[in-house]
Amino acid sequence: MQETLFYKIIETVSQYTEVDQELIMSPKKNQSVTRAKRLTVNLLKQNGYGGTEISLILNIDRKSVYDYERSHESWLDADKSYERAYFACFSALEDLYVGQDLNDDVEKLKIKVRRLEDMYEHIKQLILS
Repeated sequence: MQETLFYKIIETVSQYTEVDQELIMSPKKNQSVTRAKRLTVNLLKQNGYGGTEISLILNIDRKSVYDYERSHESWLDADKSYERAYFACFSALEDLYVGQDLNDDVEKLKIKVRRLEDMYEHIKQLILS
């Protein structure tokens, strides 16, 4: 389910931003691609993906993942089209969870554990740097 989920998230963002999925997962960084990547980063994070996973999926570095996540709230406040696209994607993805069973609950717990492991690695890197 996890692989399917990240493809579904990218597909949804692509649909609402009109940026090709291949561009979202490429190293390109023009304004529309960066905006789509920012949406994708935040939706992936909210669905339990860690920074390292996201950087590999979207072909960006960990710092960009962190920057996109950190600036998300500011973008929601400052850019109404970004806000509309985010909430449209968020609503579309909520439908994925309707009617899920115990296996999906277990999968969500695994995702949370992965997120905690990712945060631990990030903190460890900060301390050791």
